[in-house]
Amino acid sequence: MLLLRLRADDFLGGCGRRTRQFTFAVTVRATGPITLTEHDDAVWADPSDLPAVSDETRGLLAG
Repeated sequence: MLLLRLRADDFLGGCGRRTRQFTFAVTVRATGPITLTEHDDAVWADPSDLPAVSDETRGLLAG
């Protein structure tokens, strides 16, 4: 799966909450380099071996 990290300054009016989150599934033929425009990091990850993510994100990915 592709995990993207929002830029640190991507917050709603200084209230400390994220402005949006989109979670969706697609099938890709191959993984490769990612060109980022609204995020500051991306990683292809195996669902059984996730990198450091929040408990909330881990729960969401677990289904």
